[in-house]
Amino acid sequence: GQMFGVEIPRTSEAQFAAGVPVSGSQVRPGDLVFPSSAGRPPGHVQVYLGGGQVLEAPSSGQTVKVSALSSGAEFRRFHS
Repeated sequence: GQMFGVEIPRTSEAQFAAGVPVSGSQVRPGDLVFPSSAGRPPGHVQVYLGGGQVLEAPSSGQTVKVSALSSGAEFRRFHS
């Protein structure tokens, strides 16, 4: 959020509600990714890196890692 001068809500549920929906064909690095496996409202969020990859912290206490983008994800944008 600091890079783009925007406020991003703290929880994944609030981020999902506040972000601007983006289609999979228009997703860009920095967009938030809500995998379908996270449920609705989502309990998990990732950051799109580009090239079909996301950055995520799988669960509390685990190391942040790069993973493949899963099918069926929804995307939200907080920057222009």
